[in-house]
Amino acid sequence: MVYDLMRVQVIAHQVQSENEYIITKSPQDYIEHVKDILELYGQFGLEIQEILADDQKVYVRWGQTGQTSKNETIIQSASAVYLIE
Repeated sequence: MVYDLMRVQVIAHQVQSENEYIITKSPQDYIEHVKDILELYGQFGLEIQEILADDQKVYVRWGQTGQTSKNETIIQSASAVYLIE
């Protein structure tokens, strides 16, 4: 399904703690990323909290919530700016 929803390559301009960088991912890269998250979080909840679009740029902010193997809650908030070409 991910191959039906994504282009062959997605370029994401990401900022974490004022450290901007660019990553390029394929649909397979995203599949592997989700597998890594499942290993860390187990089954997790994902909430899209905000989406803003301006021409070719799309800003997305999301939150993920999961549980460790010790039943501790993990919460991650993140955001990215995607350039649509």
